[in-house]
Amino acid sequence: MEKTIAVILSGGQSRRMGRDKALLEFGGKPMLRHLVELYRPYFDGVYVSVNRAGRFDTAGAGEIVDRRPDIGPLAALESVFLETDAETVFLTATDLPFGDPEVALRLTEGCRGHDACLLSPDEPLFAAYRRSCLAAVTRSLDDDNRRLRRLVKTLDWVTVACDEEKKARILTNVNDPEQYARALSMLG
Repeated sequence: MEKTIAVILSGGQSRRMGRDKALLEFGGKPMLRHLVELYRPYFDGVYVSVNRAGRFDTAGAGEIVDRRPDIGPLAALESVFLETDAETVFLTATDLPFGDPEVALRLTEGCRGHDACLLSPDEPLFAAYRRSCLAAVTRSLDDDNRRLRRLVKTLDWVTVACDEEKKARILTNVNDPEQYARALSMLG
C-alpha cells in the first residue's frame, strides 16, 4: 500500500509578519499545532518541514530538516522525498490555516498518474506531489532554480475542481499582521 503523508512547511523567515507564523495563536492554539491536529487523522503521517532542527514544538508530528536550508519550499519537497518512503506528499504551508483535509485527500487521489495535483496553478503550496517529480526537483535546485511555481509548469500536473468560495478560504494566506487579523475575523 502506498504511503501518503502531509507536510506542513514551517522553514520560512516570517519577515513580513515580524514573528514566527507557526507560533501565532489560531483558534486557541499555535497555528502549527492547529494544522498538525487538522491533518493527523487523514494521512499515514504528518511532518513539519523546518530549516533547522528543534525550531518548533511539532505537536507530535515528525520533523524533517531541509537538506538545503533557507532555499525554500522546493528544497523542503526534495528533503521530504529523500527522508521518507512516502509515494505521495500533500504539501501545505503554515500560513494557510484554513486548509481542508477532505480537499487535501482529493488532491492526493488526483495525483495518481501525475507528478502533481493542485487546487490552483497559482498556489503550489496547497498541493499533492508524487515521488515521480523528485528528479525534476533535484535538477531544478542544482540549476539554482528555486521557484516551486516555475517547476510545477514543467511537471505533469492536474487540478481538482473546488467551489470557488471554499477555494478562496483554503488559499487565504497569512503573511503579515493585516492578513492575520483578517484570518482571525474569519474564524468567528
